[in-house]
Amino acid sequence: MTDLLLFLKGVFIGLAISAPIGPVGVLVLRRAMLNGFGTGVMSGLGAAIADGLLSAVLALGLAAASGFFDRWAGGFKAVGGFFLVVIGWWVWHTSPPHQMKPLPPRRGTIGDLVSIFLLTLSNPMTILGITGIFAGLGVLAAIDTHFHATVLIAGVFSGSLLWWIILSGIGKLLRDRVSGTVVRRINQVCGITLAVVGIIQVALLAVKLFRD
Repeated sequence: MTDLLLFLKGVFIGLAISAPIGPVGVLVLRRAMLNGFGTGVMSGLGAAIADGLLSAVLALGLAAASGFFDRWAGGFKAVGGFFLVVIGWWVWHTSPPHQMKPLPPRRGTIGDLVSIFLLTLSNPMTILGITGIFAGLGVLAAIDTHFHATVLIAGVFSGSLLWWIILSGIGKLLRDRVSGTVVRRINQVCGITLAVVGIIQVALLAVKLFRD
C-alpha cells in the first residue's frame, strides 16, 4: 500500500468516525452557530486530536494504553455521561436572545478545545468506531514501520478536522439565516439531547454493573 493511499484511507477513517452527529457534533454545531466559525473549528480540533490519539494507540500497537482504555471503559462511560448531563443543563439555561445581533469576531479558546477533547475520549463509541473501521479496512496489516503509522494517524487527524471545519461552516451559515427564536429552540433541543444521552449512558452502565 502506497503512502498516499494509506493517508487517504486515514482521511476516510477520520471522516467516517466524525460525521455521525452525536453529542460532540451537536456541541460543535451549536458553538459555531452561537460564537462563530473559529470557535466551532477550535472545538472540533479537540475531537480531531482525540481521534488522532486513539488512532495512534492502535496503529503503534500500544498494548498498555489499549489495556488502560479497556480496563477503565466503565469509568469513561460514567464520567462522560455525567459530563453530558451537566453540559445539557448548561446549554438549556444559556439560550441566546430572541433577536440575533451581529456577531463580533471571537477566537476559539483552549477551553473549547479541551472540553471536546475530553468528551471525545470519554465516549466509548469513538474507541469502538475507530477499532471497527481499522479492522474492516485492514489498514493495521499495512503498517510495518513507524513512518507508515504516522502517515495513517495524520490522515485520521486530517479527515476528522476536515469534517469539523465543514460542520462549523454549516453552523455559521445557519446562524446567518435563522432568527434568534429559532436558534433558541435549537439550543434547547441540543440541551435536552445531550442530557438524555448522558442519562442513558450512565443508566446502561448502572444496569451492567448491577447484573455483574
